[in-house]
Amino acid sequence: MDSAQLRFPTYFPENCPPAEALAEECVLFRLCKGPVLSEKDFVPFYLINPEKHKNNVNAYGLSVFKSFDDCKRALSKAPKLRKKYKRIANGTNNKYRGKIMHTPSGDNPNHYTWWLYDGVMPHTFFEICNEGGEINE
Repeated sequence: MDSAQLRFPTYFPENCPPAEALAEECVLFRLCKGPVLSEKDFVPFYLINPEKHKNNVNAYGLSVFKSFDDCKRALSKAPKLRKKYKRIANGTNNKYRGKIMHTPSGDNPNHYTWWLYDGVMPHTFFEICNEGGEINE
């Protein structure tokens, strides 16, 4: 995909992602459910519940971290996350995949949001990275 073809999904609202988001080349980490990655591991909250999330620009992107330890820290602070997510996957972003922006929240000061270009399928280039495939509590 060349840069002339890079566009965000048509359902993204105007000014999404924010102008501050960067097409940074970096390794990203994401909490996932199962031992085998699928498209379901990379669905933005907006697509899960459009009415609830339509005014939240971050909900159009994916929650990611820049380190394995930051993922583990997020799990340690949120019992709901621990019940839902048992694995951590990693992959890379580059200028052809999407844009990221630091979007810290109360318990997650190292949280980022990753807005993917239309047609990018992270389950094809991410892989489970934690030893044994499970997070030990």
